[in-house]
Amino acid sequence: MVGARERKQQEAQLVHELDKLELALQANEYAKGGIEATKLKEFYESSRTAIRDPKLRRILDEISTRN
Repeated sequence: MVGARERKQQEAQLVHELDKLELALQANEYAKGGIEATKLKEFYESSRTAIRDPKLRRILDEISTRN
């Protein structure tokens, strides 16, 4: 059984990973607006390092390959 503390840690991790995914989505929008991909690479790399959830990772991969 998962304790309350562990559940809060899991929730916090998910929120952190969602924040990083949102960062990648924002970078994608900047790329659509004409910002060079090389300037946005750091955003994608930061997101890739932080996201461990397999479903979120797949979404990130889709976002990253669009540029």
